[in-house]
Amino acid sequence: MPYVTAGVGGTRQEIALSDNNQPAQLSSNLLETGPDRHQTAFTGNFGGGLKYFFTERFALRFDVRDQIGHYKATFSNVAGVPGGIVTGSKTLNDFQITGGIVFRFGSKG
Repeated sequence: MPYVTAGVGGTRQEIALSDNNQPAQLSSNLLETGPDRHQTAFTGNFGGGLKYFFTERFALRFDVRDQIGHYKATFSNVAGVPGGIVTGSKTLNDFQITGGIVFRFGSKG
């Protein structure tokens, strides 16, 4: 059974400056904090997949999805930059391939 999926939400990414003073993604570690490093953004995702039912209640699921977020960051005290402030933005795509087991509970209605 093929299906499509879409959604909206928020994600949090760590943003740092690269060697040429442009914003670059580091990681999505939610446990650390720091000024101008972690940015939360409104994101959207879309994708599709396939469910293969072995029985009426048991199936395997595989899907692909792309999550897109636009992050803005401000960095202060940047050496070699007039005024020491760098602002920038970066759109990040997080392409995901997932799989899982589906087990239906209850009765068909």
